[in-house]
Amino acid sequence: MSSQNPWEEGVRLRGGITIYPSHEKALDRILGELVERCPAAFALLAEISGQLISIQGERGERDLIALASLAAGDLAASQEIARLTGEYKHHQLVLREGEKFNTFISESGPHLLVFVQVANEVPLGWARLLIREATRQLAKVIDHPAEEVEKLDLGLDDDKLSDLMGDALDALWTG
Repeated sequence: MSSQNPWEEGVRLRGGITIYPSHEKALDRILGELVERCPAAFALLAEISGQLISIQGERGERDLIALASLAAGDLAASQEIARLTGEYKHHQLVLREGEKFNTFISESGPHLLVFVQVANEVPLGWARLLIREATRQLAKVIDHPAEEVEKLDLGLDDDKLSDLMGDALDALWTG
């Protein structure tokens, strides 16, 4: 048995994608920035079949493997409902409003999903905007070969967020 870290050669997930160290580093960075900037209490990244990839924030007493699986099932059911009602589009997002936290489950391209919990005090529009940008970037990481990931423009920096806010406001006025 090899004593090497399996991430060095890449880990093949059930859905067929392989995550290499450069992918893992970029995915963790984006998820960490999402938790910090949102602010989110907790964020989980999983492969669309429910296989856990990364966690940021307060883990608490959660069964993370079960949570990843259930989030995948929930997203799949929501996607099918959207298809049946003619409302499906890429980057589906499911919102559950709770007493203390709002929970978002969002697809991130064809391979990933993100589960994010934010306190009720965080404006829904702000959380949605950040989650949408983070999921776009996470999908971008997976779509690129491992050797090109470091060249990508990633992150939720202030300039990017200002542009996103401006675009969102412009879309309100222009339809």
